[in-house]
Amino acid sequence: WVAATASPHQWLQVDLGEVCLVSGVATQGRALDVNGWFDQFVTAYQVETRKTEQENWRRQGTLLGGNTDLQTPMGQVLEATECRFVRIYPVAWHKHISLRCEFYGRRLASPHRLAISGIAPSLLTETLEG
Repeated sequence: WVAATASPHQWLQVDLGEVCLVSGVATQGRALDVNGWFDQFVTAYQVETRKTEQENWRRQGTLLGGNTDLQTPMGQVLEATECRFVRIYPVAWHKHISLRCEFYGRRLASPHRLAISGIAPSLLTETLEG
C-alpha cells in the first residue's frame, strides 16, 4: 500500500471477511519496482480494530515500532482481540507512507490459522501456538 499523501491522516483498512482472533501483525517496506528499490517504509504505527461496521474503532496497545529498512519484515505481538476490520495508522515514516502488512491469529468459525497478505510465513508462530 502506498498512501496518496505523506500526512498523518492516512490509514490502511483491511476487512478479514469474518470475525477472527487477531494476535499479531507484521509490516515491511515498499516492494521492488521494475527499476530498482523504493526507499520507503513506515517506522511507527498504531493499530485499531472493530468487529462490525457499526462499532467504534478500538486502539490496540500503544505505538508500535515499524521498519528500519524496506526489506526486513518486523513482527509485533498484539493483545489477542476478536475483530473483522483492522486499521493501521502510520505515525512516522521514511520518505513516504508505504507498507506491506500481514495479520496473524485464527478464524473463529474454523480451526485454520489466519495469514492475510504476503510478507513472510510464520513470523509470529510462537504466539499462534501459545
